[in-house]
Amino acid sequence: MPFELTHNFVAQDIKPQKHSEGEFDFFHVSLEGKFEVLFSGRLLRRASATFSHKIKVHPGEGEPPPLHGGYETINKIIPLTLKIFTPDGLEFSGTDITRADLVKHRNLRGAPSGPWSFKLTGASKHIFIDEDSSITNAKGVLGIGVIETVPNESAPRLIDNKPITPASQSFSFDLFRVGTFVAEISQPLLGAAWRGTMALFDHRGTQVASTSSRELSFAVGLAQLRPPRSAGGPFFPLPRGVPKWKLEIRPRDFILGTPPDHRGGRRFGADHDCGAQLPYRRAAGRARFLHRTVRRE
Repeated sequence: MPFELTHNFVAQDIKPQKHSEGEFDFFHVSLEGKFEVLFSGRLLRRASATFSHKIKVHPGEGEPPPLHGGYETINKIIPLTLKIFTPDGLEFSGTDITRADLVKHRNLRGAPSGPWSFKLTGASKHIFIDEDSSITNAKGVLGIGVIETVPNESAPRLIDNKPITPASQSFSFDLFRVGTFVAEISQPLLGAAWRGTMALFDHRGTQVASTSSRELSFAVGLAQLRPPRSAGGPFFPLPRGVPKWKLEIRPRDFILGTPPDHRGGRRFGADHDCGAQLPYRRAAGRARFLHRTVRRE
């Protein structure tokens, strides 16, 4: 199942400014800014602002005296308009920032051609102000971001469906991902036994796992992926200069299946010499190696 990551580009408070026109007061918002967009996804726009209108309450005849010293406070909304602009200055009105949008605004080196920008404007209603009323406590929040949908799937196999020969074999491969490395040996004949060993060596040449069964599993963490140091001391650069990981397979008894003989029975050779005399000359066993990526929470 895919999962979602939220990337916040802008997250800040809004401070509306108070203005007066004769006997009327109101709040005004005018805010601009720039931000980088490095991820595609569903666009998030959030902009809201409010203020408090405090007025004197005069009870009618027979009504109980008002609370809070005779004043009532009403929270009111400041209408806002948020516009987003691409690096070329054009307004972006879409609901999703796609990969095509990111590619469109990259330079020849593949880096963003410039920042995106926003403009936030708004104004409250004009409120009549006298000694019995006031407007205060204007505040708000602004947020811009995307929700990126990330597919949760295993990485492609490092080595797939390679035949096993009677002699010992070594398979080399690059490994740059955190996850679980799994090597499996399959047999086309049900019940055929595997006799041999598998050993996994990291890019430093250190054996990190071994088994005599058909499956070898090893959890690869960030510590195992760090490149070794060169003779002079500094780390090898990534991805160049990093030695490959290696899996060694050493069969002890090489099992091959044979077709029925003239008596209707089946035979299995116990060593590789007899295997060369059988009609099935190719190895019966095949190795498959895959690297399962750990799901990010």
